[in-house]
Amino acid sequence: AASSPAADPRRAARQEIRFRCELEFLQCLASPLYLHFLAQHNYLEDPKFMRFLDYLCYFKEQEYRVFVEYPDCFLYLDLLRESPKFRNDIRHVPCRDWVHQEQFERWKRGRARAADTPDLVPEIKPDVEREGWTHGVRDGLWPPRAPDLSRNDDDAEESAAA
Repeated sequence: AASSPAADPRRAARQEIRFRCELEFLQCLASPLYLHFLAQHNYLEDPKFMRFLDYLCYFKEQEYRVFVEYPDCFLYLDLLRESPKFRNDIRHVPCRDWVHQEQFERWKRGRARAADTPDLVPEIKPDVEREGWTHGVRDGLWPPRAPDLSRNDDDAEESAAA
């Protein structure tokens, strides 16, 4: 009995389906509305679910990051895993709405930056006066930054801007 996926097409198909399901679930974490749903239904209190979130961290490895279309999922994955305060706060509608609005503002600023020359873009600094997960004072995870999907992206952007 061969154990390689190539020798067993059914096994290879099952592995591909599992990978796709895990990837889709990970990307659902980019939605503050979905995070709110998970919190409201007590998934974030289930140790098995929390271990599953730990397991999904393999997507942070370079060979798997290329499949991720919504990089905010990494920020929220980390917040869910590392911040009990975030897990509690996201169950409340005002927090859900605030996180959703912040996500939209980051997207909007990012789009504006892409259209401007680097000299004209003002530096955006987080409000470090606030406490808690919202600005990273405690967790070091806020404001969110998209993961570095390529080690040379900055060099490519600088070359293109020149």
